[in-house]
Amino acid sequence: MIPPQELRMEARRKGLPLDLVEKDYALGWILFGIASSSLSGLCEVVGSCCISIRQTLTSRRVNGTRF
Repeated sequence: MIPPQELRMEARRKGLPLDLVEKDYALGWILFGIASSSLSGLCEVVGSCCISIRQTLTSRRVNGTRF
């Protein structure tokens, strides 16, 4: 884990809002955890930060988006 003061320094250095850096850091750990678990075969990353569970038998579409 990165100490909070290091996240603040990194946000300042890159000129980004702290909450954005914290969110990206948390999402990175979540994705690492999923990729390292038995869920890795059931999940796929959709878009920039959305995680979708694959349906193995059928795929549902709503307004052109596959679920």
